[in-house]
Amino acid sequence: MNSKTFHGITFKISFLTAQFRKHILKLYWDTYLIPLPSTIVGIIGAILGIRRRDLPDFVKKNNILTGAMLLEFEGEGDELATLFKYKENREFIRTIKRSRFLYKPVYKFGVASTNEELISELYDRINNGEFEYEIYGGNDYHFIDYYGDVNRGEYIETIEAYGYSEKNHVEEIKPIKNPAFAKIDYVHNIEQQEIESFVFVYQALIKVKKPKPAIKDSEHVFFIHNPLKYLLVR
Repeated sequence: MNSKTFHGITFKISFLTAQFRKHILKLYWDTYLIPLPSTIVGIIGAILGIRRRDLPDFVKKNNILTGAMLLEFEGEGDELATLFKYKENREFIRTIKRSRFLYKPVYKFGVASTNEELISELYDRINNGEFEYEIYGGNDYHFIDYYGDVNRGEYIETIEAYGYSEKNHVEEIKPIKNPAFAKIDYVHNIEQQEIESFVFVYQALIKVKKPKPAIKDSEHVFFIHNPLKYLLVR
Protein backbone atom coordinates (compact mmCIF):
# COMPACT_ATOMS: atom_id res chain seq x y z
CA MET A 1 0.00 0.00 0.00
CA ASN A 2 1.18 3.54 -0.72
CA SER A 3 1.38 5.35 2.61
CA LYS A 4 0.96 8.74 0.88
CA THR A 5 -2.59 7.85 -0.13
CA PHE A 6 -3.77 7.12 3.42
CA HIS A 7 -5.16 9.57 5.96
CA GLY A 8 -5.86 8.66 9.54
CA ILE A 9 -7.08 9.63 12.98
CA THR A 10 -6.76 8.27 16.50
CA PHE A 11 -9.05 8.86 19.46
CA LYS A 12 -9.60 7.63 22.99
CA ILE A 13 -12.69 5.77 24.07
CA SER A 14 -13.57 4.09 27.36
CA PHE A 15 -16.43 2.02 28.75
CA LEU A 16 -17.71 1.36 32.25
CA THR A 17 -17.75 -2.32 31.31
CA ALA A 18 -17.14 -4.00 27.97
CA GLN A 19 -17.49 -7.42 26.40
CA PHE A 20 -16.14 -7.99 22.90
CA ARG A 21 -17.41 -11.49 22.49
CA LYS A 22 -15.50 -14.41 21.07
CA HIS A 23 -18.05 -15.88 18.68
CA ILE A 24 -16.18 -19.16 18.36
CA LEU A 25 -17.29 -19.97 21.93
CA LYS A 26 -20.84 -21.25 22.53
CA LEU A 27 -21.22 -22.35 26.15
CA TYR A 28 -19.28 -19.49 27.73
CA TRP A 29 -19.31 -15.78 26.92
CA ASP A 30 -15.73 -14.56 26.94
CA THR A 31 -14.22 -11.28 25.76
CA TYR A 32 -11.23 -10.21 23.71
CA LEU A 33 -8.84 -7.93 25.55
CA ILE A 34 -9.02 -5.43 22.69
CA PRO A 35 -11.87 -5.12 20.15
CA LEU A 36 -11.21 -6.66 16.74
CA PRO A 37 -10.91 -4.54 13.56
CA SER A 38 -14.47 -5.56 12.60
CA THR A 39 -15.84 -4.28 15.93
CA ILE A 40 -14.03 -0.98 15.50
CA VAL A 41 -15.36 -0.43 11.99
CA GLY A 42 -18.85 -1.21 13.37
CA ILE A 43 -18.41 1.60 15.91
CA ILE A 44 -17.16 3.92 13.16
CA GLY A 45 -20.21 2.96 11.10
CA ALA A 46 -22.48 3.84 14.02
CA ILE A 47 -20.85 7.26 14.33
CA LEU A 48 -21.28 7.96 10.61
CA GLY A 49 -24.70 6.32 10.22
CA ILE A 50 -23.61 3.27 8.17
CA ARG A 51 -25.94 0.30 8.65
CA ARG A 52 -24.41 -3.02 9.60
CA ARG A 53 -25.36 -4.73 6.33
CA ASP A 54 -23.59 -1.95 4.38
CA LEU A 55 -20.30 -2.17 6.27
CA PRO A 56 -18.47 -4.48 3.78
CA ASP A 57 -19.13 -2.12 0.86
CA PHE A 58 -18.24 0.86 3.06
CA VAL A 59 -14.87 -0.70 3.93
CA LYS A 60 -14.07 -1.68 0.33
CA LYS A 61 -15.09 1.66 -1.16
CA ASN A 62 -12.98 3.69 1.27
CA ASN A 63 -10.03 1.29 1.79
CA ILE A 64 -10.50 1.36 5.56
CA LEU A 65 -8.04 -0.09 8.04
CA THR A 66 -8.74 -0.17 11.78
CA GLY A 67 -6.99 -1.15 14.98
CA ALA A 68 -6.72 -0.39 18.67
CA MET A 69 -4.50 -0.55 21.74
CA LEU A 70 -5.45 -0.94 25.39
CA LEU A 71 -4.25 2.05 27.42
CA GLU A 72 -5.49 0.92 30.82
CA PHE A 73 -8.17 -1.13 32.56
CA GLU A 74 -9.11 -2.12 36.11
CA GLY A 75 -9.45 -5.86 35.59
CA GLU A 76 -11.83 -8.56 34.43
CA GLY A 77 -14.95 -9.93 36.07
CA ASP A 78 -17.38 -12.81 35.72
CA GLU A 79 -21.13 -12.92 36.11
CA LEU A 80 -23.83 -15.53 35.60
CA ALA A 81 -26.49 -14.92 32.95
CA THR A 82 -29.76 -16.85 32.86
CA LEU A 83 -31.18 -17.56 29.39
CA PHE A 84 -34.72 -18.77 28.74
CA LYS A 85 -35.40 -20.77 25.59
CA TYR A 86 -39.00 -21.13 24.50
CA LYS A 87 -40.07 -24.45 22.94
CA GLU A 88 -43.11 -25.06 20.74
CA ASN A 89 -44.84 -26.97 23.50
CA ARG A 90 -44.68 -23.76 25.56
CA GLU A 91 -41.99 -25.11 27.77
CA PHE A 92 -39.30 -22.73 29.01
CA ILE A 93 -35.82 -24.16 29.33
CA ARG A 94 -33.52 -22.22 31.61
CA THR A 95 -29.80 -22.20 30.86
CA ILE A 96 -27.16 -20.52 33.00
CA LYS A 97 -24.06 -19.17 31.25
CA ARG A 98 -20.96 -17.63 32.71
CA SER A 99 -20.08 -14.29 31.14
CA ARG A 100 -16.72 -12.49 31.35
CA PHE A 101 -16.34 -8.72 30.96
CA LEU A 102 -13.68 -6.01 31.20
CA TYR A 103 -13.95 -3.35 33.89
CA LYS A 104 -13.26 0.27 32.92
CA PRO A 105 -11.12 -0.37 29.83
CA VAL A 106 -9.61 2.66 28.10
CA TYR A 107 -8.64 2.27 24.45
CA LYS A 108 -7.08 4.24 21.67
CA PHE A 109 -8.72 3.51 18.33
CA GLY A 110 -7.12 4.12 14.96
CA VAL A 111 -8.77 4.50 11.55
CA ALA A 112 -7.02 4.98 8.20
CA SER A 113 -8.60 5.47 4.79
CA THR A 114 -7.73 6.70 1.33
CA ASN A 115 -10.83 8.92 1.53
CA GLU A 116 -9.60 12.13 3.15
CA GLU A 117 -13.10 13.63 3.33
CA LEU A 118 -14.33 10.61 5.26
CA ILE A 119 -11.51 10.92 7.80
CA SER A 120 -12.21 14.65 8.18
CA GLU A 121 -15.91 13.99 8.76
CA LEU A 122 -15.11 11.32 11.33
CA TYR A 123 -12.69 13.70 13.06
CA ASP A 124 -15.37 16.40 13.29
CA ARG A 125 -18.11 14.05 14.46
CA ILE A 126 -15.99 12.62 17.27
CA ASN A 127 -14.75 16.07 18.24
CA ASN A 128 -18.31 17.44 18.38
CA GLY A 129 -20.06 14.31 19.69
CA GLU A 130 -22.33 14.08 16.63
CA PHE A 131 -23.04 10.34 16.44
CA GLU A 132 -25.81 8.96 14.24
CA TYR A 133 -26.32 5.85 16.41
CA GLU A 134 -25.46 5.00 19.99
CA ILE A 135 -22.23 3.11 20.57
CA TYR A 136 -21.56 0.54 23.27
CA GLY A 137 -18.81 -1.68 24.60
CA GLY A 138 -20.01 -4.75 22.76
CA ASN A 139 -23.65 -4.91 23.88
CA ASP A 140 -26.23 -2.26 24.70
CA TYR A 141 -25.78 -2.76 28.46
CA HIS A 142 -22.05 -1.93 28.31
CA PHE A 143 -22.12 1.85 28.39
CA ILE A 144 -19.60 4.32 27.03
CA ASP A 145 -17.78 6.36 29.67
CA TYR A 146 -15.67 8.74 27.60
CA TYR A 147 -14.67 9.58 24.04
CA GLY A 148 -12.40 12.29 22.71
CA ASP A 149 -8.74 13.29 22.38
CA VAL A 150 -9.09 12.92 18.63
CA ASN A 151 -5.87 13.49 16.68
CA ARG A 152 -4.62 13.16 13.16
CA GLY A 153 -2.71 9.94 12.64
CA GLU A 154 -0.03 9.01 10.14
CA TYR A 155 -0.17 5.74 8.23
CA ILE A 156 3.16 3.90 8.40
CA GLU A 157 4.50 0.39 8.00
CA THR A 158 6.61 -0.87 10.88
CA ILE A 159 7.86 -3.98 12.65
CA GLU A 160 7.12 -2.68 16.18
CA ALA A 161 3.81 -1.40 17.51
CA TYR A 162 1.19 -1.81 20.21
CA GLY A 163 -2.17 -3.54 19.81
CA TYR A 164 -2.44 -7.02 18.33
CA SER A 165 -1.18 -9.16 15.48
CA GLU A 166 -1.43 -12.64 14.01
CA LYS A 167 0.64 -14.99 16.15
CA ASN A 168 2.57 -16.42 13.19
CA HIS A 169 3.77 -12.88 12.36
CA VAL A 170 5.15 -12.22 15.84
CA GLU A 171 8.88 -12.42 16.54
CA GLU A 172 9.08 -10.89 20.03
CA ILE A 173 7.05 -9.24 22.80
CA LYS A 174 8.80 -6.26 24.42
CA PRO A 175 7.39 -5.08 27.80
CA ILE A 176 7.30 -1.29 28.19
CA LYS A 177 5.65 -0.75 31.58
CA ASN A 178 4.82 -2.85 34.61
CA PRO A 179 2.54 -4.76 34.60
CA ALA A 180 2.78 -5.92 30.99
CA PHE A 181 1.42 -9.10 29.47
CA ALA A 182 0.43 -10.82 26.25
CA LYS A 183 -2.67 -12.90 25.66
CA ILE A 184 -3.25 -15.38 22.85
CA ASP A 185 -6.78 -15.81 21.51
CA TYR A 186 -8.45 -17.39 18.51
CA VAL A 187 -10.08 -15.22 15.85
CA HIS A 188 -12.35 -16.33 13.02
CA ASN A 189 -10.98 -15.17 9.66
CA ILE A 190 -14.20 -14.87 7.62
CA GLU A 191 -12.43 -14.35 4.28
CA GLN A 192 -10.31 -17.48 4.51
CA GLN A 193 -12.83 -19.48 6.57
CA GLU A 194 -10.26 -20.47 9.16
CA ILE A 195 -9.40 -19.86 12.79
CA GLU A 196 -6.29 -17.76 13.42
CA SER A 197 -4.25 -17.28 16.59
CA PHE A 198 -3.78 -13.64 17.58
CA VAL A 199 -1.51 -12.05 20.16
CA PHE A 200 -3.02 -9.16 22.17
CA VAL A 201 -0.71 -7.09 24.37
CA TYR A 202 -1.03 -4.68 27.27
CA GLN A 203 1.78 -2.19 27.96
CA ALA A 204 4.05 -4.05 25.60
CA LEU A 205 5.25 -3.72 22.03
CA ILE A 206 4.84 -6.44 19.42
CA LYS A 207 7.79 -6.98 17.12
CA VAL A 208 6.78 -8.71 13.89
CA LYS A 209 8.87 -10.44 11.24
CA LYS A 210 7.95 -8.10 8.37
CA PRO A 211 6.61 -4.50 8.32
CA LYS A 212 2.85 -4.23 8.82
CA PRO A 213 0.40 -1.31 8.53
CA ALA A 214 0.18 0.85 11.63
CA ILE A 215 -1.04 4.27 12.66
CA LYS A 216 1.15 6.78 14.48
CA ASP A 217 0.21 9.83 16.51
CA SER A 218 2.26 11.99 18.88
CA GLU A 219 2.13 9.34 21.64
CA HIS A 220 1.78 5.84 20.22
CA VAL A 221 2.14 3.53 17.25
CA PHE A 222 -0.26 0.59 16.93
CA PHE A 223 -1.13 -1.90 14.22
CA ILE A 224 -4.15 -1.49 11.97
CA HIS A 225 -5.80 -4.25 9.94
CA ASN A 226 -8.28 -4.95 7.18
CA PRO A 227 -11.61 -5.38 9.03
CA LEU A 228 -13.17 -7.29 6.11
CA LYS A 229 -11.25 -10.38 7.17
CA TYR A 230 -13.21 -10.56 10.42
CA LEU A 231 -16.50 -8.86 9.52
CA LEU A 232 -19.47 -11.18 9.91
CA VAL A 233 -22.66 -9.55 8.63
CA ARG A 234 -25.96 -11.29 9.36
